[in-house]
Amino acid sequence: SVSGGEQQFADVSTMKDRQDKRIPTNRSPIDQVLPVYHDPSLAWYPIVRAADGVVTAGEIVYPGGSRTLFTGYWSLGSVATVQDRTLRNAVGIAYESEPIEYAT
Repeated sequence: SVSGGEQQFADVSTMKDRQDKRIPTNRSPIDQVLPVYHDPSLAWYPIVRAADGVVTAGEIVYPGGSRTLFTGYWSLGSVATVQDRTLRNAVGIAYESEPIEYAT
């Protein structure tokens, strides 16, 4: 799931204005949570664990071939949960800047 990235606004007006005005400023931080199977033997698992809490560059490649490039803080849940009789976990990414998406 993804949260954040909404446009933020500042209220601006002068004494002569009859109505307040809003101008765009920046965007709220973006966070993404990726559900994963909990399997420490997978090649990516120790890499993400080592990057936990450290700002790093990353790339997410989706099944259709599109990809997202980003810098951000990784986090990997320390406790697995059981769902549909499999162990699950979550990888969280707190983006440091706006991610760049490519179709292929």
